Amino acid sequence: MSERPARARTLGWSLAFAAATVAPYFLAAALAPPGSRFTGFLLNPADGFSYLAKMRQGFGGALGFTLPYALDPGPPVLLFVYHLALGHLSRLLGQPLIVVYHAARALAALWMAFSAQRFYERILRGRGDKSLPFALTFFGGGLGWLLVPLGRTPVDLAVPEATPYLLAYANAHFPLAATLLLTVAGRWAAGATPGWVEALAGFLLGAIYPFAAVVLVAAGFAWLAWERIGGYSWVPPGWSAPLYLALGAAPWALYDLWVTRSHPVLSIWAQQNQTPSPPPVDYLAGYGVVLAFSVVGLALARPWRWREGRLLLSWVVVNAVLLYAPFGLQRRFALGLYFPLAALAAWGISRLAERTYRWGWASVAVALSLPSVLLVIALGVSGVARGEPLLVVEESELQAYRWLAEVAPPGSRVMAGPRAGNRLPAFADLRVVYGHPFETPFASYTEQRLRAFYSGDLSTSAARRLLMDLQIDFVFLGSEERDLGGLPPGLELDLVFRAPGVEVYAVEGD
Repeated sequence: MSERPARARTLGWSLAFAAATVAPYFLAAALAPPGSRFTGFLLNPADGFSYLAKMRQGFGGALGFTLPYALDPGPPVLLFVYHLALGHLSRLLGQPLIVVYHAARALAALWMAFSAQRFYERILRGRGDKSLPFALTFFGGGLGWLLVPLGRTPVDLAVPEATPYLLAYANAHFPLAATLLLTVAGRWAAGATPGWVEALAGFLLGAIYPFAAVVLVAAGFAWLAWERIGGYSWVPPGWSAPLYLALGAAPWALYDLWVTRSHPVLSIWAQQNQTPSPPPVDYLAGYGVVLAFSVVGLALARPWRWREGRLLLSWVVVNAVLLYAPFGLQRRFALGLYFPLAALAAWGISRLAERTYRWGWASVAVALSLPSVLLVIALGVSGVARGEPLLVVEESELQAYRWLAEVAPPGSRVMAGPRAGNRLPAFADLRVVYGHPFETPFASYTEQRLRAFYSGDLSTSAARRLLMDLQIDFVFLGSEERDLGGLPPGLELDLVFRAPGVEVYAVEGD
């Protein structure tokens, strides 16, 4: 097939992939129960609203980031610049934050899918069917669905970094980071002369998702060492290939390291922001399909005989080691691992097809992968249809958010339950007592104090003293707060907003 029709086909499948990551959101919006609205997030909604809260800071003109879930966030810093930039873009376009966010996510998903196919073309080079790894990427799941009856949630069901579909389904920055990874790795496989492309990709990765840069830099050096020590006839263009990538990412990495240790508030966030890897069995099940066929590829294709195969193997081994490195953010290194596994699996499937093509090994791989993807979609969409509070928001509660955005002075402090506290900074320039398990300083202790306030465990005087100590301006009372217990008895506050089931009270100072 000539290059132009091949590119058109790749673009068509990439568009289909992007559409498949967007369609469930439209379906969820249509299925929200009467009197409520879909929040806009089907996976990890607490993180989703934290992204919108960061975008809102950019929407307001901020060039630096402050923790949206801290009453006293400290000075602004250059973190989460991608989300700040999306907020500025939203203001320039005059579009809601959620619209710009999902548009960026869909475009990144499209770019990631197209880059993945380009990567597979350069890696396989006639040694396997290039459509096979793309099919596995499109239906990128594992065997996690088999373990659900046992009460486990393997990575292809719960870890957004794990598979290509989840990367594009969960948020906007993961697929963009994966695109940069694939672009650089594809250039290495093609033997391109390293230079500004690697440096720029490293700089962008450092700003968007530095963990991915760490993986590829380490894998690149391991690959080059293998080439040198093995004395292979083809030698990559020096150590500069991963070095350019490292140099591009280094300024951000060093800045992140410095600011998360020296900043009075972000240092607390860094201590709480722990995402360890799940047990190995969850990775084995989550990557079960591509992992099994990768082993077949090792046995039948012996990919270590080619430089592209050695690159893939270096990537997989280094990535697997980093998943259990002595580091509190191990799980973050999972992003990108699926792609070299899919390429190795394509070699395995191609070799199997040479011997027993009638069994349709590719169809078997896709059929085994698809249930995890469908299960993730079904759980989210059905949750919206059932009106699960984490996935929908009541219309009256939205009215309260908008009222606070219009009336409350910027920087006002609000006492609200964990769910409303997570959402409010995405709608208004407000400070909440608690809103995120990582991004609220001293989160466990703060949440306990919050729950004690609403549950009635505090006396009237203690509740009043807590409001004064925290310098609270407004107290939010919705369905979640009532479920916790409501307002402390005898606490005299001024009712300033009321909608069905929702009230907002102003706190007058002594």
